[in-house]
Amino acid sequence: MTETCYSKGIKIILVVDQNVRGKWTCQFAIPRFAASGTQTLYQCPSGEHPTETQARTAGFASAKMMLRGMHPINDRQG
Repeated sequence: MTETCYSKGIKIILVVDQNVRGKWTCQFAIPRFAASGTQTLYQCPSGEHPTETQARTAGFASAKMMLRGMHPINDRQG
Protein backbone atom coordinates (compact mmCIF):
# COMPACT_ATOMS: atom_id res chain seq x y z
CA MET A 1 0.00 0.00 0.00
CA THR A 2 1.33 3.43 -0.93
CA GLU A 3 0.44 6.58 0.98
CA THR A 4 1.50 10.17 0.48
CA CYS A 5 1.99 12.40 3.50
CA TYR A 6 3.77 15.67 4.26
CA SER A 7 6.11 16.98 6.91
CA LYS A 8 6.58 20.75 6.98
CA GLY A 9 5.35 20.91 3.38
CA ILE A 10 7.75 18.24 2.09
CA LYS A 11 6.19 15.25 0.36
CA ILE A 12 6.94 11.79 1.78
CA ILE A 13 5.79 8.59 0.09
CA LEU A 14 5.28 5.61 2.40
CA VAL A 15 5.22 2.07 1.01
CA VAL A 16 3.78 -0.35 3.56
CA ASP A 17 3.83 -4.09 2.94
CA GLN A 18 3.05 -7.29 4.82
CA ASN A 19 5.64 -10.08 4.59
CA VAL A 20 5.07 -13.84 4.51
CA ARG A 21 5.34 -14.04 8.31
CA GLY A 22 2.44 -11.59 8.68
CA LYS A 23 4.65 -8.75 9.91
CA TRP A 24 4.47 -5.25 8.46
CA THR A 25 7.38 -3.22 7.05
CA CYS A 26 7.61 0.29 5.68
CA GLN A 27 9.84 1.90 3.12
CA PHE A 28 9.74 5.58 2.31
CA ALA A 29 10.85 7.98 -0.39
CA ILE A 30 11.31 11.72 -0.32
CA PRO A 31 10.95 12.87 -3.96
CA ARG A 32 12.62 16.22 -3.18
CA PHE A 33 15.88 14.30 -2.58
CA ALA A 34 15.65 12.31 -5.85
CA ALA A 35 18.62 12.99 -8.11
CA SER A 36 18.35 12.73 -11.90
CA GLY A 37 15.02 10.92 -11.80
CA THR A 38 16.26 8.02 -9.66
CA GLN A 39 14.01 7.39 -6.69
CA THR A 40 15.60 5.93 -3.56
CA LEU A 41 13.47 3.86 -1.21
CA TYR A 42 14.72 3.81 2.36
CA GLN A 43 13.81 0.89 4.60
CA CYS A 44 12.59 1.94 8.01
CA PRO A 45 15.46 0.89 10.31
CA SER A 46 13.14 -0.32 13.06
CA GLY A 47 12.27 -3.37 10.94
CA GLU A 48 9.10 -5.41 11.27
CA HIS A 49 5.94 -4.40 13.11
CA PRO A 50 2.86 -6.32 14.25
CA THR A 51 0.41 -3.85 12.66
CA GLU A 52 0.21 -1.77 9.51
CA THR A 53 -0.34 1.39 11.56
CA GLN A 54 2.82 0.83 13.60
CA ALA A 55 4.86 0.26 10.43
CA ARG A 56 3.47 3.42 8.82
CA THR A 57 4.13 5.47 11.95
CA ALA A 58 7.73 4.20 12.19
CA GLY A 59 8.33 4.91 8.49
CA PHE A 60 7.01 8.45 8.81
CA ALA A 61 9.17 9.04 11.91
CA SER A 62 12.25 7.77 10.03
CA ALA A 63 11.51 10.06 7.09
CA LYS A 64 11.19 13.05 9.43
CA MET A 65 14.54 12.14 11.01
CA MET A 66 16.10 12.11 7.54
CA LEU A 67 14.66 15.54 6.86
CA ARG A 68 16.38 16.75 10.02
CA GLY A 69 19.69 15.40 8.71
CA MET A 70 19.78 12.01 10.43
CA HIS A 71 20.00 9.28 7.80
CA PRO A 72 18.42 5.84 8.20
CA ILE A 73 20.86 2.95 8.29
CA ASN A 74 19.35 0.76 5.54
CA ASP A 75 18.69 1.96 2.02
CA ARG A 76 18.42 0.49 -1.44
CA GLN A 77 17.87 1.85 -4.91
CA GLY A 78 14.39 1.14 -6.19
